[in-house]
Amino acid sequence: LTVTVYDECTYSDTDTATITVSGTDLEIIAPDGGEPIYRRRPGDVRWRYLSGAGSGDVRLELWPVVGDKVMERDYGSNVILYTAVAPGGSYSAVYGNMFDILDSTGAIIHDHMPHRISSVNNLRFTGDGNFLVYRDAEFLNPNWQYHLVTLEMGTWNSWSVTIPDTVNQLIAVPGTGDFIVALNDVCQLRRYHKNTLVQSYANGPDTYPWRMAAHSDGSVIVSLLNGEVHCWNGNGTKRWGVSLAATGMDCRSATISSDGAKFAVISKNPNKIHIGSMSDGSVLYGLDDGVLMGDIRFLSDNTRLAVAGNRTVSVYGPAGASALQKMFEVALQPGSEWYPSATLTSDVKGVLVSYGASGHPYGVEYWDIATDVIDGAAPNTGTYEWTPQTAWDHGRIVLQENARPEYYAYSPVLDFADPGDLIITISPQDPQVLPGATQQFTATVVDSLSGIDYTHCGVNWYTSTSPSNYQTGSIDGAGLYTATRPGTNRVIASSALEPGYAYSATYVQVASQLTLNVPNGGETWKITATETAEWTSAGIVGDIGLALWRDEVVRSVAQNGTALDFAHDSGNGWLVGTVQDGDFVMTDIADGSVFQVIDIGAAEPVYADNNGMWLAIAGDDNRIYIYSMADYTLANILGPLSGSIYNVAMCGPGDRLLAADASHNVTLWNVQTSTTAPEDVLSGGGFDFTPYVAMSPDGSYGVIGTWYGLCLIHLEGNSIVLDDYFSEFPTGSMKTAVAADTHYAYASGSDVWVYEKAASIGSPAAYFDTLGTGIGIGIHGGYVVTAGSAGFVEYWRLENAFNVKPWPGNPSNRPLFTRDMSKPLSRMRCSDDGMFLALNDGAGAADVWQGLFDFAPGGTADDGSHGWTVNHVLPSGKYKAVVYDREYSGHTRDWSDAYFTVGAAPVPQALLIVPDSRSVELDASCTFQAVVHDQYGDRIFGADVSWSVSGGGTINSSGVFTANAVGGPFTVTATAGAASDTAEVTVTEKKPIARISAAPAYSIAAPVTVVFDAGASTSPGGRPMSFSWDFDYTGAFVADEHTGAVPTASHEYTAPGTYIAAVLVDDGEMAIATVQVFVGDGTDTVPPDVAVSRVELSGTVEDDMHTPASLSVGGTLVAVTGTNPGTWSAEMDIMLPAAITVSAQDASGNLAECVIGLTD
Repeated sequence: LTVTVYDECTYSDTDTATITVSGTDLEIIAPDGGEPIYRRRPGDVRWRYLSGAGSGDVRLELWPVVGDKVMERDYGSNVILYTAVAPGGSYSAVYGNMFDILDSTGAIIHDHMPHRISSVNNLRFTGDGNFLVYRDAEFLNPNWQYHLVTLEMGTWNSWSVTIPDTVNQLIAVPGTGDFIVALNDVCQLRRYHKNTLVQSYANGPDTYPWRMAAHSDGSVIVSLLNGEVHCWNGNGTKRWGVSLAATGMDCRSATISSDGAKFAVISKNPNKIHIGSMSDGSVLYGLDDGVLMGDIRFLSDNTRLAVAGNRTVSVYGPAGASALQKMFEVALQPGSEWYPSATLTSDVKGVLVSYGASGHPYGVEYWDIATDVIDGAAPNTGTYEWTPQTAWDHGRIVLQENARPEYYAYSPVLDFADPGDLIITISPQDPQVLPGATQQFTATVVDSLSGIDYTHCGVNWYTSTSPSNYQTGSIDGAGLYTATRPGTNRVIASSALEPGYAYSATYVQVASQLTLNVPNGGETWKITATETAEWTSAGIVGDIGLALWRDEVVRSVAQNGTALDFAHDSGNGWLVGTVQDGDFVMTDIADGSVFQVIDIGAAEPVYADNNGMWLAIAGDDNRIYIYSMADYTLANILGPLSGSIYNVAMCGPGDRLLAADASHNVTLWNVQTSTTAPEDVLSGGGFDFTPYVAMSPDGSYGVIGTWYGLCLIHLEGNSIVLDDYFSEFPTGSMKTAVAADTHYAYASGSDVWVYEKAASIGSPAAYFDTLGTGIGIGIHGGYVVTAGSAGFVEYWRLENAFNVKPWPGNPSNRPLFTRDMSKPLSRMRCSDDGMFLALNDGAGAADVWQGLFDFAPGGTADDGSHGWTVNHVLPSGKYKAVVYDREYSGHTRDWSDAYFTVGAAPVPQALLIVPDSRSVELDASCTFQAVVHDQYGDRIFGADVSWSVSGGGTINSSGVFTANAVGGPFTVTATAGAASDTAEVTVTEKKPIARISAAPAYSIAAPVTVVFDAGASTSPGGRPMSFSWDFDYTGAFVADEHTGAVPTASHEYTAPGTYIAAVLVDDGEMAIATVQVFVGDGTDTVPPDVAVSRVELSGTVEDDMHTPASLSVGGTLVAVTGTNPGTWSAEMDIMLPAAITVSAQDASGNLAECVIGLTD
């Protein structure tokens, strides 16, 4: 049988050793001694049979080369006579000039002395190690009274029984609490349990008993001084006796195998091991190799023997079916060489060595020689994977067939070494992928000490994110990650060698791609105007979030104290209150002007709060100064309080106020009627208040932060009612708190916890880890804004977001937006509407910033664009527009932003009247239009324009002029704000009304003379009229041979055809009328229909005012579809040629028209 032990990564550099077993060469091949086998690293045990085949399972063990000395006690000159050891070395008994019970560390746990002047010998522990048995003798008693004593470990209770004679040998029965003694020199055996006789055995030969061994069934063997071995059954009957005369003088040690089949003894002169059958005492085989006398035990396989003596434990095994050979030794060195004797534990896990002699120190040692059973029944396949866990530096592998124990082999000495750390490197690091995509990860596993690559031993992959619903994908056993949704996943690789010990992690960001294209840096967005954000995206699985925030300080105000507050004045907008040289100064945020200076006397303001009706300022004199916000006059003084005031909170609308002070009190006050005594006090007591108080804007509930707890309260009448209490702040005292309409929050250290408003404190709705100690919180419009002492203001989205505290190596939780103030902060306050926040840097300034505005709080579809109407009254300045993936629920969020400018509301800057001149008849109307542009050059629709005219008529607010006097040109003026323009209008007389008829209008054949009559024409002013004629409507009107005042004329048509004749009537103004004449070719006898053609017309109409337009075609109203442009169409029957007028009018009366000429 050849056994090869391989280190996983050092297959070469081997040593070969050869020993002879029953004439067969047995090769042992192991790694070179210079190539250590690393603990916790895999290797192979391999073997082969030089002849024949294996049979059944094999047993694999690891034995130490040098035992592990785990206990030593030096007794100096105190003589040691007898020792005993319990299984596993849990207890040791030492008798000499002392009688000590030692624990596994060598400490004396019981200093035991018999209750009589006696001599003690034959110390034995029972097989379970719970009892110690020994013999003592009252040697001063003339009759030499003998006793057997049982001592219980731990309780130190003892039992004693008197025996009739001396005890020459004492042995414990394995697995029981019994023990067997050999009395006197004639080998009289008795079995006892504590102080009760259990069994008397048949008398043995009249020879001195030398060594004994017992089996769990009560059978016993005794070796005699004369070289004989005798055996008794457990019922006391004699089984057999044999003589080992050839062995010489006597037998020194004895043992019985656990299966009760074999016994073994060591004889003296010469020193020889004998193995015999328990059935008849016949000797099976033995070995004469000069083995020293010592303690002997069968190992658990009942084939091998361990012999302890002379600071070694030698292991013997069968060599074939009838021979025994020494396999190897376990050294118990170094140590004292003065007469060492060794006692094996009954489980052969350790050895108790005692040493010493007169003039030399005495002592005891316990050596651990416990074998590491690699596998008690490994398949006999020729190879076995093995990962050493041993703490030994040196050892050897032993392999033995279970069915044929004579088939065994062992390796040379193997050197073990601690490995380095397994360094796992993941590639790539922190990749980004889109939802639906995959990412292949790889990992290498290298020992940091040896540099050996263990990647081939296997890598386990998994993902980890908390909460678990933040998982953004999955990873298979080969490291292929499949992304399913946006977010951040922690990807972990662990070595299959040490899955719970060696691992590494990276992050995969499943990121949607989002880029904001518009606005850009050149744009200006105007208040009340509708602007458009445009973006491109990929991998978005839900809605897009839209937000707007200002990226510069609105106002910087002097501040050299701690008090900070916002107030809203109906006439001046928002004010910020700060401490300036001992006064509380209210500053107008819009223009930076000082609105009010409040002097509270000698006191310095330390905190302030208001509810729009009352302003409460806490002073450093422990008093609260109440001011009416109607005129900022002092209305009341509360206190003094019992300690320095931490903060005050107005209890919503009304006249109630809560104050927190350094005496661990929260007090309720009426700002109008209270003076020195509050209405109610909630005192420290069991709550250990170092309080901070906050009330909701409507006053319905409040929160009180204590040193290690959070209280939820409400007010009833004049009392503070405690609703719930939570007492497990993880990181220290509360620093600030806020109570909003739907949520409340507190900061404890750098942690900010947010809860939904309820009657009791439930699980938090959100958790944020801020940068620095939390010094301010605001909750507005689905967002939480936090300020940390490190100088960062962070905005967090509250909806569906629970940010977990990062584990080591994880980047901090990332908020939606972060502002780096580049300086430490000491306090933050938010205005009630969230529009502003003020930050006190503790160094002389308070900066007022614009709050966060979300213009699509419910999200908007990912359609690439969205219109925003900026309705907030925002100061002009630098802002940032942001689009972000609302469904992104990881530790980071995909967003894109761009800077732009928010301008003031548009105002008229330029005005243009269209048209710039018009002519209108007396009593008629015309319309002028004012085109207005703002200061940004953009058209203002619906601007407020005022109109005036210098004469000739009147003009209304819509620019409609109505003529009432002939003349002009008159001046029309339009004004919008500071912008104005002028135009001209001329009023003329009314035009005449032209009429014409023809006779005949139809003729069968040419030539024909037609008489035209315009006598029906009229002059609205009664002025004389003259007439000019155009008989084929060429536009050339000529006078008839009659005077111009004659309304008739005639004309001869000499060729067939259809003719248009026209008359021009002139009474100072002119008008035209037409008539159609048909001359046939002599074949037509029936006059033609008047309507000879179907005409289809269509077109568009636009109106800059965005108002509905009415449209007529030839005097008939036609429907318009849509606006800017609107479309229209019309059909009609008409004689051609003809002229059709199309006119349109808007809601303001403005008119536009065109004439369409139609021919056949």
